[in-house]
Amino acid sequence: MAALGIAVFGAALLPSPLPPGLAGDTGAAWAQQSDPVSLSQSEETLFRADEIINHGDIGVTVLRGNVEIAQGDYVLTADTVSYNREADTLTASGDVVMLQPDGTVVFSTYLEVTSDGFKNGVIENIRILLAQDARIAANAARRSDGNRTEMAKAVYSPCDICREDPSSDPLWQLKARRITHNEEEYLLQYEDAWLEFAGLPVLYAPYFQHYDSRVERKSGFLIPSFGSTTGLDRFVQPRYFWAMSEDKDLTVEPIIGSNGDVIAAAKYRQRFNRGYLNTDFSIGELGPVLDVNGDEGIAGEEKLDGRTIRGHIRAEGEYHINETWRAGLNVNRLTDESYGRAYPLFDLPGTQAVSTARLEGFRRRNYANVEMLSIQSLRTDPGPNFREQDVVPRASYSGRGEADSFGGRWQFDADARFLAVENDDDLHRLSLNPGYGFSKTSPLGFKWDGQATVHANGYVIERDVNRAPGEDKAYEFEGTVVPKASSQLSYPFVRYSESTTQTVTPILFGTLAPNVDPPDSITFEDTTRFELDEINVLSHDRLKGNDAIDSGSRLAAALRYDLNWGDYLFNATLARTLASNDNEDLDRRTNIGWYKNDWVGSIGMEHADYGSISYSFRTDDLGFQEARRQTVNWSVGPSYLRTNGNYTFVDNAAFGTTTPDSEFYSLGFSGSAGNWLYSASINHDITADTTRSYAASFGWVNECLYVRGTFSRAYTVVNGRNQTLDGVLVTLSLKTLGEYDIVF
Repeated sequence: MAALGIAVFGAALLPSPLPPGLAGDTGAAWAQQSDPVSLSQSEETLFRADEIINHGDIGVTVLRGNVEIAQGDYVLTADTVSYNREADTLTASGDVVMLQPDGTVVFSTYLEVTSDGFKNGVIENIRILLAQDARIAANAARRSDGNRTEMAKAVYSPCDICREDPSSDPLWQLKARRITHNEEEYLLQYEDAWLEFAGLPVLYAPYFQHYDSRVERKSGFLIPSFGSTTGLDRFVQPRYFWAMSEDKDLTVEPIIGSNGDVIAAAKYRQRFNRGYLNTDFSIGELGPVLDVNGDEGIAGEEKLDGRTIRGHIRAEGEYHINETWRAGLNVNRLTDESYGRAYPLFDLPGTQAVSTARLEGFRRRNYANVEMLSIQSLRTDPGPNFREQDVVPRASYSGRGEADSFGGRWQFDADARFLAVENDDDLHRLSLNPGYGFSKTSPLGFKWDGQATVHANGYVIERDVNRAPGEDKAYEFEGTVVPKASSQLSYPFVRYSESTTQTVTPILFGTLAPNVDPPDSITFEDTTRFELDEINVLSHDRLKGNDAIDSGSRLAAALRYDLNWGDYLFNATLARTLASNDNEDLDRRTNIGWYKNDWVGSIGMEHADYGSISYSFRTDDLGFQEARRQTVNWSVGPSYLRTNGNYTFVDNAAFGTTTPDSEFYSLGFSGSAGNWLYSASINHDITADTTRSYAASFGWVNECLYVRGTFSRAYTVVNGRNQTLDGVLVTLSLKTLGEYDIVF
């Protein structure tokens, strides 16, 4: 630290050398000094003051007026400071402020400390400012060992003081007979403590402790959760956090129900130099959840036979082997399909649990992936065509070459999949898709995009159905090759004005390919349904996945309009397939050909501050007499009232199915006004004329408190009976103390 100058006023000036242990401006003088002065016996002390009076006969030096003392990493300012050399103590009074090495600031009207590092002493009318604006105030305090401050009749709060009435109580505070601050461990300990809200005591604890806001992680008990669920009745969930080391920790959080059931649960996290691992699990000996009539109240529970071991395990990890390769792991597994619905405390998947192990490689424009994948169905009514599948393994590669002089690049995609199907034939596939693509813009503004590919699929089918005992598996081989070329030509017309930019772009698209019928023995595992829209109508390959190949020639056109007007953006697209070859088998199995000449389009508008609204459609005629699909999405409004919603209509006949049309909507709003937060939503099935769910939440937040209550209700059918599932969650978060959840 730079030396602090010494200013001396109102006294005769006599030249004198600087005393030992002091540093000041060159040429500074001491007032009537007879003995050297040092404010520390072990460390150099830097100080300045308006006036210095040295009482050599009694060994006391007095500093007055704008006193500032720096010793080591401590800085002390006050109106008056007296130093007693014999007792080696400093006494400060007036507006006293002490800045400590850890960043803590201590305010008081009087303190007396040892000068050797300010390690011990007493303080009156103490106020302490910690990190994140947390504050402690007390009548008196005793400081010892340089890192321990004991305060009597003290309060702690991170809340701001009311500007209109500084003497009023903060929003919440911890008031205790004694608060001890261990500065070395950043620990605050309370004896006979009350938690007060707006000055009213609401919770008492004979002993309580927490770490201050500078501690990011430390072993100890967390605030527990409690509430009520159908499976456990009322429950409590204590939590203990164990910081095992800097790179790993464990949270133990068992759930104890009033009905006697106990679920053991824990979370483990670890960081590596090149990766991470996060895991959590739950396990318990549990029976089926019963409703008020004594019947199984959760779909799938009727399959359980008495009490059994139930639970889940989940893990996510990643490890970077080198600059090219990394490995990843995702495990999601439940003991039964109804566990997540019976005990909705772990945010478990609802329809399927997917587990993967993968190896990925990245280099320039090349990507490679090898993964093992297992899918656990959690559906209680999978339907007659459902098949449990495991992919063990799947390997894929995608590469793009350097741009050539024409502006094009070679491309090569490959995919190998080994598919194991429970109680059915296994289907293994190798897909190769080499090609070439380019994009050119002429001097006149025409944009020309082209692509040529050869999509080849080879299959090995392991026949396992109806195989006699001891009979070897039968193998069949199938293959499909489809060469394809496509081209897209567009020309944008642009008009500028002072406040707007308008662009009209006509697009003509065409593709040439033979009409290839896939073998009947091939199941389209990754392409089961197709929906025509304004994007894929102009795509080289409209079908996603590799099993189904989009063969045949077609011609399509589109018109796009874009308007930029200040903070507003408006766009509209209208497209249609003009002509195409018929492929009845592909149409039947993917629905790609159903009403293939429909008009498709979208309209959207967006504002930088007030949200967006969009409408998309598919219709037989622009009079919308035969609408196949209509979708409206919006999120519009200022921050204090943002409305959002969705309306969807789907004509299932357009997919070649005999199921009823689907029509539903969802409405909601959210916003904030001052410290208040609020939201609500509803989902309604128009086809079934029933409300599926609704929810509402209300909260309040400021610099030191967050409280939010959420209510949700969902309607479902279980075992042929209507069932209502309610959920209530109250979240209370006290800054620096943690978050508290109450589940009903």
